[in-house]
Amino acid sequence: MTTTETFYAENIRCAGCVNTIQSELNKIPGVEGVEVSIPQKKISVMGIGIRRDLIVKALSKMGYPESGHNSMLRKAISFVSCSAGK
Repeated sequence: MTTTETFYAENIRCAGCVNTIQSELNKIPGVEGVEVSIPQKKISVMGIGIRRDLIVKALSKMGYPESGHNSMLRKAISFVSCSAGK
């Protein structure tokens, strides 16, 4: 059965960020779709057997950590991810 997991992440600013997030999260086994809201900094991940820990780890690695877990390093990484996604 398909489920939806919701995440709120830091540093989401533009369509480049959205493209990067969608592209990378869609590579994770079980993920069937990803929707990102820039104003809400909300990421909805749809799929079967989604492992929340893998999503959180992938987001952090891209520079989009869960809300409340930001750092200067994550902000810098997100700028690179953002540029790569454009």
